[in-house]
Amino acid sequence: MNLTFRCLLLYLLLRCSVLHASETRIDSLQSVLRNSKLSDAEKLSSYELLGMEFENSYQAAEATEAYRHAVALCRKSDNKGDKLSSLLYQYAVMATYAGDYDNAISALDETLKQTEQYPNETLRARTLMQTGMVYFFQQKWDQALYFYQQALNAAEKLKNREGISIAYNNIANIYQKQQQPKQAFDHYNKALKIQRELADSASMCNCLMNIATNHLEQNQLKEVPAPLNEALDIAKKIGDNEIIALCYMHLGVLYSKTGEIDKAAVMLKQAEELSLETGYEQVRQEILHTASTIFFEAGNYKSAYEYLKESETLRDTLMNRQMLGKTQEFEIRYKSKENESELALHKQKLKNLHLRQIFLAVILLLLTILVVTLFIIRKRNRLQNRKLKDLNETKDKLFSIISHDLKSPAIAQKVAIDTMIQRADKYDEETLVMLKSFNNVAESQLSLLQNLLNWANMQTGKMSYSPIPFNLCETIAKSIELYAVSAKNKGIQFVSDLPENCMVRADRQMINTVVRNLLNNAVKFSEPNGTIRVAVSGHDGYVRVSIANRGRGMPQQQIDDLLVDGKTTSKDGTHGEKGSGLGLIICKELLERNNSRLEIESRESKTTFSFNLPKV
Repeated sequence: MNLTFRCLLLYLLLRCSVLHASETRIDSLQSVLRNSKLSDAEKLSSYELLGMEFENSYQAAEATEAYRHAVALCRKSDNKGDKLSSLLYQYAVMATYAGDYDNAISALDETLKQTEQYPNETLRARTLMQTGMVYFFQQKWDQALYFYQQALNAAEKLKNREGISIAYNNIANIYQKQQQPKQAFDHYNKALKIQRELADSASMCNCLMNIATNHLEQNQLKEVPAPLNEALDIAKKIGDNEIIALCYMHLGVLYSKTGEIDKAAVMLKQAEELSLETGYEQVRQEILHTASTIFFEAGNYKSAYEYLKESETLRDTLMNRQMLGKTQEFEIRYKSKENESELALHKQKLKNLHLRQIFLAVILLLLTILVVTLFIIRKRNRLQNRKLKDLNETKDKLFSIISHDLKSPAIAQKVAIDTMIQRADKYDEETLVMLKSFNNVAESQLSLLQNLLNWANMQTGKMSYSPIPFNLCETIAKSIELYAVSAKNKGIQFVSDLPENCMVRADRQMINTVVRNLLNNAVKFSEPNGTIRVAVSGHDGYVRVSIANRGRGMPQQQIDDLLVDGKTTSKDGTHGEKGSGLGLIICKELLERNNSRLEIESRESKTTFSFNLPKV
């Protein structure tokens, strides 16, 4: 016991000594930089050393700022070469950890161009890998996978086994995010084999943690502890605070899945405190979001709300810092050119960001009132031994209420923007473009809210099946009118083949929802200046509806996932319109309630959605 205590005390003393020494060097460098008589070369060297000290002290934001000054000074020097490339890369790495993704991507793009002018294959490989990481953090899986594979090719060309193992690990991350567990395990195991041969502790603990999370996502709970605890042990030995915090978070998720909420709370608290202490703000935001989800599912709405509030606040802070940093970079790089127009644009973005924060604060206040009200009602009227079924019903009601409260202002917003666009002759071209952009956002928001409301009604059993005879062509024609403005904004033309009278027997409201979702989907994924064909044809005993468009097709795997397994993924439209992925799922379920089914045919960038209804 005495020996253990002495070893622990010695470790703490050494650790404190190292941290104190680092702080002393930082203070010394900052003191040097306050000397106005320093030459640019001396300032550059000092800022570079300061960035390295901040980096070693896990202060990502401060390191980013120091490297930013070093890059600006290096641009002014006559002898740039590899020096600028190296500084840009270091700046991008720290900007990534600080959550400043836009500036990180800009710096990495410039680094790649520099390595073409001043060949450096090792730096090029590392830059490709870092670019993939930035896209990974932004959840842009396809772009991340592309750059990871480019990095793998570069590492294999250099015969760099460490780089190869890291590339395998990162590619496995993408497959894991894309719900391809077999490919993920294959690449993780390839990476781990090389890492064990190289005794690469840092990469091993990261890879082991990823293997554990893959088991966790597949609900293979018995397989999780071994790799996760091994990763945690290695991370503690090498002092990798980021991996330690993430391991604590994943242990919290594991405990929550096994019903040990108290243990989960302890792990999440340790993870959050460590990420706060070491300055890994992106990691901390993920931990806070995970904790909010766990406590919400456990019925602890108060804790869930507190973690959600912290998570949203931190996310907005990161976005604000990202925009501010980009503006400062612009001012330094182009100060001599007096480019006032672009600077004004950046400041306008900052202003818009502040307006968004105010809007989110109002929404957060409304949600607070709603959550508190529900908590009081639940506390007064529900017993402590409420069954899981009752909790699920409460959750479904919450979604339904939120959808109703947000739907009316969203509709009003959409109508107002449509009215303004119809008066196009009163606006200049720039204003009209902005109005069309706002219209796309408002329409996506309204579509999401309507789909959420339909989904909530289906989940709570409020959407009953009431078949009646009605004119299908009249319903389709009205739906086409609803999307006329959106289609016009993209230069899309509706071509319809609708008989004057086409009576069918089905639930009119459900079929109207199906038609609107399919038309919205067609407009969203059609190429500009294209055509959407809507046809209704009569057959023996049934009527067939077809909606066809040219644009982004659907892979067969995605079609099978939707029609067979009832799964879908959200994708952006041809103009960047956001989607939730709920629309086609709702269409499928509503048609099945009407004894019909959704048919999808996609080839050569042409997609056709069809369904049949009984003729009256």
